[in-house]
Amino acid sequence: RSRVAVMAACDTGDVLELFSGIGGMRTAHAYACSSERRYRYHAFDINEAANKVYEHNFGDRVSVKNLDVVPVATFDAAACDTWLMSPPCQPYNSCIMSKKLGASDSRAKSLYNVITALEKCTHKPKYLLLENVKGFNVLDRAQLGKTFSQTHAQDSQTHQTLVSCLKLLGYSIQEFVLSPSDFGIPNQRLRFFLLAKAAPLQFSHPELCGTLQTRPPPGFEAFGIRGAERCASATGEHRHTLSCYLDDSPPSLETFGIRPQQMKKGLLFDIVLPGATSCNCFTKGYSKLVEGAGSVLQTAPPSVKPDPTDVSSLDALHLRYFTPAEIARLHGFTDTFTFPASLALRKQYQLLGNSLNCVVVAHLIHYMYQ
Repeated sequence: RSRVAVMAACDTGDVLELFSGIGGMRTAHAYACSSERRYRYHAFDINEAANKVYEHNFGDRVSVKNLDVVPVATFDAAACDTWLMSPPCQPYNSCIMSKKLGASDSRAKSLYNVITALEKCTHKPKYLLLENVKGFNVLDRAQLGKTFSQTHAQDSQTHQTLVSCLKLLGYSIQEFVLSPSDFGIPNQRLRFFLLAKAAPLQFSHPELCGTLQTRPPPGFEAFGIRGAERCASATGEHRHTLSCYLDDSPPSLETFGIRPQQMKKGLLFDIVLPGATSCNCFTKGYSKLVEGAGSVLQTAPPSVKPDPTDVSSLDALHLRYFTPAEIARLHGFTDTFTFPASLALRKQYQLLGNSLNCVVVAHLIHYMYQ
């Protein structure tokens, strides 16, 4: 599990965390940068539960300001060289329950205000990274790999507005659609990432500009994730299994076992074993929804097989939910990351479902800073 650390040498200044959540961007940035420098992080979020988790783990207060209306002066006062953001995904989500309103969704207003601030502020960032669901940039997944001009008709309005703003301001832009599984982590969580560097800075691989990338940046294997040995990426025959991320002591089935009401629909579960090299994306509906919210773990031996036509046969599998700590590890948080004891289990799952994979973002920040 030991990794060789290869740190970004760039002096990147202070960091603005917009929509900071439980601190995924901060964790990723810490992984990507030198431990010899103490960075100042300016975090903004209006989710009280997320802010409590952030403050519990990092000790810094989150600015509880509504980004729908935060003035340009606030961005200038922070004077940050790096802007990291994971805006609300609901306007662009492709799930069945999503209304897919895009820019017309009221929850998109905050990002539009950030774009306006970027246009008007005096101290513009040298580096910008945005994370969102894959539907943020293009409405048709068949457009992956095509150039920006080819996808123009399918471009989301919000994505068009952001890219147009960045280009007008002279930024170089690269875009990726990646999952933790691309980095050897046994979890599917396909997300869109936009990276931007202000002129005269250029990407180390400028040939990637203009085309949506579906593979990690070149040379990512050489970058070791400092402080996330259990969660660091692995490839090839060293690809990690879920067992690397499970709690050392088996959790109580009384707390994490499948409830009878949900077991009635148990044939819809995605069931995985500890030796598996993949599991489904964990959403905010995990432990509440049966289908499409994330995998459940079989704790019985692999030799125990269910009858695909008989839901009662699932009882012998001793199924349980992944614990919040296990999901946090799969998302790249370290073992030192915890939730306040007062925070309900359901809320922990919701916050993790809204979070991001720190290892994936760390690789992208490291690449962006090269």
